[in-house]
Amino acid sequence: MSTEHLASGSKPVDPVPVESPARSSKRTTPIFLLTAIAILLAYHACGPPMFPTTWEYRIESPDDLRFDESLDELGEDGWELVFARRARDSISRDMSYEMIFKRRRTLTALVSSQRR
Repeated sequence: MSTEHLASGSKPVDPVPVESPARSSKRTTPIFLLTAIAILLAYHACGPPMFPTTWEYRIESPDDLRFDESLDELGEDGWELVFARRARDSISRDMSYEMIFKRRRTLTALVSSQRR
């Protein structure tokens, strides 16, 4: 220790304490854990639904004369067109549309299908 400060009559100055890395990590660990818990709680509250989304499917081949009406009726019932193709009947050789529709299965339909 230097004697200059003693000669001038001033008090010795304490050095600035330096935290060891071990002590610093002890303070940040609870903050990290609290942050992680908050993120998990937020994800749980806003995350995936309790019941997974399930779909029901329907295949339709509407008559060409009622094509627009058939699509409107299916749309009003919540059916969404997924795929359509023009196909030929192998027996009668008539052409028609084959369409696949889907809609979200309701909770009541899901419960009744699980009872079967």
